[in-house]
Amino acid sequence: MPANDLRVVQLGSMARSGETLFLRTFSVHPQVQVVHDLRVGNTAAETALFKLLRIWPANRVPRVEVERLFGPTLKTGATHLLLKQGVFHPRHAWRGVGLIRNPYAMFVSLWTYDAGKHAKDQQHLHNWRTLRLPRLLAWCDAMDPVLSRQLAAMSDPLEQFLLFYAMRAQQLKASGQPLLHCEDLVNQTLPTLRSACQGLGLVPHDDLLRAHQFYAKGDAGHGGMDLGSPIRPGGDWQPHPGLPTAPFDALVRQLGLNRYTGLYAPAAQAA
Repeated sequence: MPANDLRVVQLGSMARSGETLFLRTFSVHPQVQVVHDLRVGNTAAETALFKLLRIWPANRVPRVEVERLFGPTLKTGATHLLLKQGVFHPRHAWRGVGLIRNPYAMFVSLWTYDAGKHAKDQQHLHNWRTLRLPRLLAWCDAMDPVLSRQLAAMSDPLEQFLLFYAMRAQQLKASGQPLLHCEDLVNQTLPTLRSACQGLGLVPHDDLLRAHQFYAKGDAGHGGMDLGSPIRPGGDWQPHPGLPTAPFDALVRQLGLNRYTGLYAPAAQAA
């Protein structure tokens, strides 16, 4: 790669799968410039670079192109542009890592995102149809227009989500890039970051484990994340009232997502 080029590496992902946590972590790597969607609201420069890279024909870009947009905010030592690729298909053979989360936890996060977990299902359904579904359709249309029309014809939110998740998980698996799991990022952080660095072509750096210290407490990240909050280990998922586990268990088995096979069994047995 020419010395004046920046390598474009991508985070292939889905909404509510730990994207902002991943971007926050790698934003402190001295070789990495995060393209967009780290903070609440993108700058004009970030939006312009994102639009440029969506249609860029190669996985490297002349540094001067990025300097033209970012000016002095481009890191002096940056060699990699980290681009979140969750709502489009790149026009070049992408390199990087995939990041997924178990579908039950993802659906609950999307379902309750706007009103909170204690709101009534009627409110969640309204928010899904007016806020979440239009975004889901836009993402799907950019990645699989045929499937988008099929999804739009459906009326059940769970069926819509399962169809989208299956499409996107299959794309990430077929990419041939290392597939990481959000659950491992928070519970087995060090080995997961090492795998991420290998996939991104980076040398591991100690700052990754203390990335939160580079942000003020309460600094608002994309999706409502507190950028100044450390990584906190937690359970892979929690049951949500009235939401069955069987469709999710069938999905992960169908997709061959071994990390999640049998994950929901204890709840199913208790039911």
